[in-house]
Amino acid sequence: MKFPSLSFLISAFVGAWRRFPATMGTAVVGTIALLWGIQVDHVQYSGDAATGDNYQMSLSDWLFRIWMLAQLGLPLFTGLTALAESRAWDLRRHLLLAGGLLALVMYGWSLPADLFEQFSQVDMTRYVVLLAVAHLFVAVAPYLNQLRISDFWDYNRQLFANVIIGAAYTFILWGGLSLALLSIGELFNLHIAGENYARLFILLAGIFSTVFFLHHFPAQYAQEEQDGDYSAVFKNLSKYILIPIVTLYFLILYAYSFKILLSWELPKGWVSSLIIGFSVAGIFTYLLNYLLPLQDDSATPRVFRRWFWWALLPMTILLFVALSRRVGDYGITEPRYFGLLIGFWLLVCCGYFIYSKLDNIKFIPISLGILGLISVFGPMSAFRVSARSQAAVLKILLIKNGRFADGKAQPGKTVLQGDESGRITSELSYFADRKILPDLEDWFPAPIDTVFKNPDKYKSVNDLQKWLNLGSAYETGNDRERQLWIRTNPGIEQANISGFSTYYRLQTRETENKVTKPGRYFRLSDSGTAFEWREHSSKDDLLLDSFDLRPTLRTWYAKRPDYEISLLPTEATVDLVGKTATLRLLIEDGQILVNKDVPQAGFLNGYIFVRENPKRR
Repeated sequence: MKFPSLSFLISAFVGAWRRFPATMGTAVVGTIALLWGIQVDHVQYSGDAATGDNYQMSLSDWLFRIWMLAQLGLPLFTGLTALAESRAWDLRRHLLLAGGLLALVMYGWSLPADLFEQFSQVDMTRYVVLLAVAHLFVAVAPYLNQLRISDFWDYNRQLFANVIIGAAYTFILWGGLSLALLSIGELFNLHIAGENYARLFILLAGIFSTVFFLHHFPAQYAQEEQDGDYSAVFKNLSKYILIPIVTLYFLILYAYSFKILLSWELPKGWVSSLIIGFSVAGIFTYLLNYLLPLQDDSATPRVFRRWFWWALLPMTILLFVALSRRVGDYGITEPRYFGLLIGFWLLVCCGYFIYSKLDNIKFIPISLGILGLISVFGPMSAFRVSARSQAAVLKILLIKNGRFADGKAQPGKTVLQGDESGRITSELSYFADRKILPDLEDWFPAPIDTVFKNPDKYKSVNDLQKWLNLGSAYETGNDRERQLWIRTNPGIEQANISGFSTYYRLQTRETENKVTKPGRYFRLSDSGTAFEWREHSSKDDLLLDSFDLRPTLRTWYAKRPDYEISLLPTEATVDLVGKTATLRLLIEDGQILVNKDVPQAGFLNGYIFVRENPKRR
């Protein structure tokens, strides 16, 4: 493996920019946005806490948005350029790239105004799927016409090799240059901030790896002579590593299938993840092994290619059986939707490759990309289907527990406790997490309409719990240990901190057992019921003061939700008085552990402002 020289890097950069100007421009913009974002985060705590934090949030929002769009633009523009080159388009190439840019801008415009506060699970799922579809597009873009399958296979083999080699070079370069920075800092007694190592990695991953990949991007899409040339690395990887591993998975899953038949019981839910993982590894191995039987006379590659899809077919049926158990009990959610969609796709692929005489492997990325788009857009998307299913489950639960009649939800006559209350609350939280509570608006009378206009999704769920007369998912006095998560409404940064001269960033999980530098810090006590103000030195770790958290924890726990405690800014601002100082806590989020109705803090994040007692000495 010859390491790239400086002259090579310069010529590769120029060549990549000429051939893929849109891709390179996107890489540069995305890298600058991420580097700038790190600089903003570094400045965040250098001045006033409230002002610095506000500045960071507002600026990083659009920097992060640009970086997200750049990650989509990299494969999109690369695929569009490859498509234009394969068809010898000139003017239409520019129109394609302009159309891609317009689509990217429109998608960015559709994202929530505040990514940090409003970017939901639905938005994240759609983004990840679009990212996967864009990469699939690169794999198939030049071969949407009638070029040979062997050319398509060799093209993707080159892309895969370029990604692996480029990643290896990137990590080697980063490790070497990081060691050089560390050596300079130690030998010349210079302070090199830790984020400089992150900046170096971003620069290498964003620019160097992109240039390397594009420089080695296949120059021709139709080879005059192509016999599926395998290097020793690919041949050994496929024949002696991947095929045996996939075969082992086969044996394990088939043994489990026979166990199910003998015991006559439904499969466990987690087996679906195992089957999907096996299918991904198996299909990757099938693609890598696709042309190997033409060069290798041994039976292993030939038998694997001949019987892989037949062997996968029963596993696909087992996947449907495993998922149907969860769907029957709890309805369809996005993860189950994608599990069922993958099962459907595997079933279609099995049918195609078993009965088709073409064995056109282009079918795999094209069909997967189409299903990916269907899964995030339109009435059959994961979000629409899951919402309809969960609404049906919620309606059944409400009817069963006397809280739904004549097409409307209604309060229960008695407080509902236990598992049924927990399931209803869980269903309401499902809609709140995805910001689709208004889908249920027709079920409720006019007075409850204001719930759906509340910007705090957790408070909306709590209001609906009270209106429906739902109690805790656990009986009072239950010995079962449980966890409650603390969330705070926006606006905490406006809290009054006048008179407090010193502040600490409160991240108790990161503080535990990790204090190495001399100075003062705060930590939770071992019991989780007090804050300890301590001073660490090379010789000792002294306790300066202790601040009782028990009254605050009891006040928060008195809200008694099942999973979430939603605090108003005033409730999340707490004063604690000790012997040496007064603290003002500004809590952002945290966790309460409850055992026998006794609350203690699991962790707390936010800020601590300190006003020391002048008479403490």
